[in-house]
Amino acid sequence: MKKNQLFLVIAAFVFVLSSCEKDDPIGIWGDIIKLSSNSAEMKASTDSVSFSTEGTWWWVTDIVVGDSTYYRFENIDLEGYNYSIQVGDVVVERRDTTTLFIKAGANTTGAVRKISVGLEAGDYFDRVHIQQKTE
Repeated sequence: MKKNQLFLVIAAFVFVLSSCEKDDPIGIWGDIIKLSSNSAEMKASTDSVSFSTEGTWWWVTDIVVGDSTYYRFENIDLEGYNYSIQVGDVVVERRDTTTLFIKAGANTTGAVRKISVGLEAGDYFDRVHIQQKTE
């Protein structure tokens, strides 16, 4: 009887040690947003682009237009079904749980305008990059 008990204790100990090993470090999630694309190009005149996602639980964390970063969006429920954020002449919308829509006014800066939007879902982060041509 004691041999069986010793065997069970050893087997349980080996099982516990092997189950503690993980492939992914704690705090790093896989891609649960699953963007259709991470980049797009807009024409110089007013233009828009849409990105789709397979994941439905995500929100906008920040918007970068040129050298300016915007990340405080007051009075907006970022985990809500849909919302719209306007930064100058750039509008970023979560149209529904799987659509990110971005619209920019005409680029009159004389240089290519870079716009990026950060997304988060739990402990996974992603970003879309947009270049808007110049007139």
